[in-house]
Amino acid sequence: MTRKWFVLASLIGMLLLIPVALAQTTIIVTPEAGEIGTAFEVSATELDPNTAYDLEFRFDGDVVFTTTEQTDAEGTLIVNIFSEESDPPGEYEVTLLDGSESLGTETFTLLEAGSQPETIVPTPEATEDTETDAPESDTTPQPEQPQAGSAEIRLVPRTAPVGSTHNVFVTGLEPEQDVTITIVSDETGAEVYTHDYEATDSGRLDIEIYSTEEDTPGDYTLSVLDASGSVLSSITLTLEELAGRIGNLTIEPSTANPGETMTFTLTDVRPFNDFEILIRNIETSEPLYQDVARANADGVVTLEFISDAQAAEAEYEVIITEEDTRAIVATSEITLGDVEEGDETTTEDDTDTQQADTEPGAATITISPESGNMDTVFDVQIDNLTPNATFTFEVVLDETGETVYTAERTADEDGHYATMLGMEEGDPTGQYHIVVSQDGDPLAEASLEVLSADAAEETSSEETTEETTPESSVAVSIDPTGGEIGTDYTIRITGLEADETVDVDIRYQGDSIYTTQATADSDGSAIVGITSDSSDTVGQYEVVILREDTELASTPFAVGEELDAVEAEEGETAEGEEEVIEAEPFEGTIEVSPESAPRNSTYDVTIEGLNADETVTIQVSMGEIPVYTTEKTADAAGSVLFSLTTGDTDAAGVYTVSILRPAGEDMQSVGSATFTVTRSGGASSIAPTGDDEETAPSDEVDEVEDVEEDGEETGEANSVEGVNETIEGRLSAAAPEDRYVFQGTEGDTLYITLDSDDFDAYLSLEDEQGVALITDDDSNGSGNSAIGPYILPYTGRYTVVSSSYDYYYYGDTMAGDFTLTLTQAQLSAIDYDSPTSVTFTEGDHAIFFSIEAEAGDILAITVEGEDDLDTRLQVFDPDNYVLAEDDDSGMGFNPEISRLIVPASGTYMLGLRPYSYSDTGTVTLTTTREPARSLNDGPATVALSAKQYMDVVNISVAEGETAHINVEKSHGTIGDVTIYVIQDDVTIATFYSIEQPDDMVLSFISQEDSPISIHVEAYTGTGTLELSIAE
Repeated sequence: MTRKWFVLASLIGMLLLIPVALAQTTIIVTPEAGEIGTAFEVSATELDPNTAYDLEFRFDGDVVFTTTEQTDAEGTLIVNIFSEESDPPGEYEVTLLDGSESLGTETFTLLEAGSQPETIVPTPEATEDTETDAPESDTTPQPEQPQAGSAEIRLVPRTAPVGSTHNVFVTGLEPEQDVTITIVSDETGAEVYTHDYEATDSGRLDIEIYSTEEDTPGDYTLSVLDASGSVLSSITLTLEELAGRIGNLTIEPSTANPGETMTFTLTDVRPFNDFEILIRNIETSEPLYQDVARANADGVVTLEFISDAQAAEAEYEVIITEEDTRAIVATSEITLGDVEEGDETTTEDDTDTQQADTEPGAATITISPESGNMDTVFDVQIDNLTPNATFTFEVVLDETGETVYTAERTADEDGHYATMLGMEEGDPTGQYHIVVSQDGDPLAEASLEVLSADAAEETSSEETTEETTPESSVAVSIDPTGGEIGTDYTIRITGLEADETVDVDIRYQGDSIYTTQATADSDGSAIVGITSDSSDTVGQYEVVILREDTELASTPFAVGEELDAVEAEEGETAEGEEEVIEAEPFEGTIEVSPESAPRNSTYDVTIEGLNADETVTIQVSMGEIPVYTTEKTADAAGSVLFSLTTGDTDAAGVYTVSILRPAGEDMQSVGSATFTVTRSGGASSIAPTGDDEETAPSDEVDEVEDVEEDGEETGEANSVEGVNETIEGRLSAAAPEDRYVFQGTEGDTLYITLDSDDFDAYLSLEDEQGVALITDDDSNGSGNSAIGPYILPYTGRYTVVSSSYDYYYYGDTMAGDFTLTLTQAQLSAIDYDSPTSVTFTEGDHAIFFSIEAEAGDILAITVEGEDDLDTRLQVFDPDNYVLAEDDDSGMGFNPEISRLIVPASGTYMLGLRPYSYSDTGTVTLTTTREPARSLNDGPATVALSAKQYMDVVNISVAEGETAHINVEKSHGTIGDVTIYVIQDDVTIATFYSIEQPDDMVLSFISQEDSPISIHVEAYTGTGTLELSIAE
C-alpha cells in the first residue's frame, strides 16, 4: 500500500465586488458608429483592480447580450465585440454593472452596410439647419470608421508579460484579401515575426500570437501589410518582464503536526494556468510533496495539504512555479512538528492552561497542559509579538537556572508563534520556565512542570473529572469498499478524542501488511488515504484502528475485486451508517411511442402497473444527465398517460424515461424505457404536452447524432467506422456549444477537427458519463481545433462537443458557423532512415504514421517538398497528446524537428497536414534515430538549455539491487535541476537540486527486472551534466 495525498486544487473563490462612484468611472465605446461587421472596443477606467464587472448591451430597451469581464491591475477594463449581419441597425446602449448597481452607460450606433458614419455626427452646416443649435464641442470631427479596404486592428491584451498569448482582430479588409502580419522591435528595428493570412468573406481576420520567455521585453509594432507590402494599419504591442506574475501565498496554519491539514492559498496569478507546488526539507532538500494545481477564473489556487503522519519533524520550504513559464511565483516556509526536545507526538487529554501575567498589549505565553509526565507534549502558543519579528525562545530549568534549550524564532504576520515541547529520557523532572526575549529584553514568561512517573500516576488518580471517550463510540469506514489495482481508498475515522493519534493497521488474512498513523481533528475525526498497487495481492482486506495496541474498530475492503457480501455484513461500519433501503419493486410496464422520431416530435408515454392513485417521479435523462423531471399520479387502475415534445435545439440521441420511487431518503429507479431523437428536425426542451401541459426546465444540449444500442439501429444510427463525415453547424447565444453523439468501437483510431472563421474553436471528446477524455484548443492552426489520432478505449457511446475557447473557459457565448469533421484515421507504419513519399489531394486534413521508439531515443524528423506547399508536423505520444510540433523550421515552408528526446517507450504517431485543406502536392518524410544511451555502456553527457529542457538516459539494474549514480557538472550554468527515476511508467525516486550541482550521488533501488529511465530536467540556463555509475 502507498500513502495518498488529498489535494483540492483550483477551488472557486468568491469575488467581493466593491461599488465604485459613478463620477469616477469613465466608459468609452470606439468607434461611436460603424457599419455592420465593425469591431467595437468598450473600455472603462477608474475601476477596482482585478475585479469582475458585468456589461449589459441593450437595443430598443431589450437586453441582447451580456458578458462578465475582469479589470487589469490598474483598474482598466477593455472588451472587444463584433457586430454581425443578423444584428439590427440602430442605437445600442452599453451599461457597466457592479452587481445590480449601474456604474455608467454609453451608446454607440450600428449602421446599415453602405451608410456613411459621419452623417451620425452633425457637421457645422447641418447643425445650423436644426431647430436648436448644438454646442460648438459637438461639432468636433469624429474619427472616420474603417470601410472595406481600410484596416483597423484590435490587440488583446496590448500589454502583457513575456510568454503571454495575444488575440489579434483585424477588420475593414477586402473579402478574402491576402495580407501579411509583421512584428518589428521598436528598439532594434529587427523583424521578429511575419506570416501570411487570408481574410474571411466579411474582410475580417482573427488570429492568436504568443511570445516566449526568450523574447526581449519592450515595445513592438504589429503591422498589417497588403500584397504590395504597403502598411494598411499598425498597433503597438508591449512585452513586460516576468515580475508581474509574482503571486501572494498564505498558509494556515504555517505550523502543524505531521498528518494534520494545512491550507495553501495562492492569489494574484494568471487564471487557468497550472502551477507546480514543491515542498522540500530545508536542511536535506529532500522533497516531501510535489503536485500540480490549476488556478481558477479569479487567479486563485487553493490546496488542502495533509502531510504524512510519518513525515520528519522539520522546517520545509514551499516553492510554487508557473508550469508554462517555469517562473517561481511564490515561496514560503512551513514547520511540521517543531518539537524542540524529544520526538514524541502523542498528546495528553489535559486542557489545563497557564497564561503569563503581562501588561495589556504585551506578549503572552499560553502552555497546555501546565504539567505532565515525561511522555507529555506541551503546546506553547505565543501571541502579541511584533509581526514578522525575530525573537529568542528559551527553556530554563528552575532548580539549577540552566538554559536547557534556546533558539531564534520568527513571529508570523499576525504576531503569533506556536510550537510543541517534548522531553527525552534522562531529562530532569521539575519546574521549567519558558522565556521569550528580544535584543536581551524579556517580553514574556510562563512555567510548566514535568512530573515523575509516581507523581504523574498520583495526579492522574486524583483527576475525577477527566473526560474519556468510550471505545465503543469509535467507528471506521472506507470508500470505496472495493476496486481494481490502483484504486484510491479513503479511510474515515470518527469518535476519537480531539487531537488523538491512533494506529491504522491494514491486514490481509489476519497479517499486518501496512501500518500508518492518523491524528484526529478537534471534532475527533481523521482521514487517511491509501492506494493499492501492483505488488498487492488480490483479495479481501481489513482496516483496524488501534489505540495503544487496543482494537477500537475495523471494517473490510477488497483489492482487485469487489467486497464480498458476507465480509461486508460481518465488518463494522461507520457510526450511524444506515441500512440499505430498497424501493418498492415495479411489476408493470412502461412504453414510449414512437420509439424514434426527429426533433419537434411528440412521444406518448404509457405506464401501467402502478398502485392506485400513487404519485411517482418521472425523470428524463440523456446518458447520466437528467434533462427533465416531473411528478405524475396514477388513476384508480394504476395507469399514467402523458406526452413529451422535443424542441428545436434538443440533442439528438437516446433518452431514458425512468420511474423513481422512494428508497429511504433517496429516490430509486424501478423501471425505464428509451426513445430516440434523430438529427433531422430540431429541439431543446423536453416538455410534456396534452391536458396537463407544463413548462419543463430546459437543460440545453445542442445538436448531437443518435446512436446504435446493442447493435440495433435506432433512428439515424451513426458509427464512425469507415466514415469521413463533415457536419456544418452554428453556435449562438442560445446554443453556445454543439454536441454530436456517435457509437465507437474499441481500438478505432479517430481524427476530429473543428474549424471556424468566426470564433476561437475548442473541441472536447466525452465518454458515456460526460467526462472529457481529451480536449484541444489550437492544434489545427489559426484558432482551430483537432483531436487525434485518438484510439477509442471502449465500445460504446461518445460525444463530441464543439464550442468556443471563450465559452469553455469564461462562459462568454460566441456566435458563428463551424465545420466539424470525423475521420477514421489510417496509421501507416514507417521505418527509420527510410524516406516516405506523402501526397496531399484537395480536402485532405492530415495523414498519420506510427513509429516505435524507446525511452531516451533521440529522433530527427524532416519534411522536404515543393516550394509552394506549406505543411505542418506534429508528434503524438502514446497517450495521444502532442509531444512536439513545427511549422516552418525547415527550408521554405517545410517543418523540421531536429532533436526530439523520447520520454517513454511505446508507439508514437506523426501527423502531417497541409496548412490549407485546398493545398495539394507531394513531400518526403524522413525520420532518423539515435538509439537511447545506457549508463551500463559508460558515462553519458546530458545537455540542457531553454530549448532542450529535458534529457533521458537509461540503466539496467536487477530487481532489489541499489544503483548509485554520479552526477557531475561539465560546463555552463544551469538552474534548478530535477531528476526523475522511472521504471514501468512509475516514478520510483525523485531528486532535486537548487542550481546546478558540481557533484552529487543519487541512490535508488530497482523494483523490477526491467529497464530504468533517468529523466533530467532544468528549465533555465544552458550547460551539461555527466552521469555515470558510481563504483
